[in-house]
Amino acid sequence: MNEMLVKPAFAQIDNPAVAVEGPTALSSYVGTLWRAAFIVAGLLCLGLLIYGALMWLTSSGDEKLLEKAQKTIVNAVIGLVILAASLPIIKIIESVLGVSILQLKWPSVK
Repeated sequence: MNEMLVKPAFAQIDNPAVAVEGPTALSSYVGTLWRAAFIVAGLLCLGLLIYGALMWLTSSGDEKLLEKAQKTIVNAVIGLVILAASLPIIKIIESVLGVSILQLKWPSVK
């Protein structure tokens, strides 16, 4: 008699962060955004290091310019450390949530 009262439900809800495969998955967008931000931030840190070094070389003994150059170089190195720490942080988030964020599946042309 209980079988007549309870009807099976065949509904399925897709989680875009986990269940969707291919280039439209949310994790694919996050991975693409992270990779682009990683490249831009790396280039920005490199540019700041070069800028700080040039300021140091052209400071001509001026304490104010030398201090500004040192702060620029220190900030660029801090940015590189944060950038390097972002990959382990993403991997921890992947393991906690069970989502593959940084493995992109590129669409293929048939």
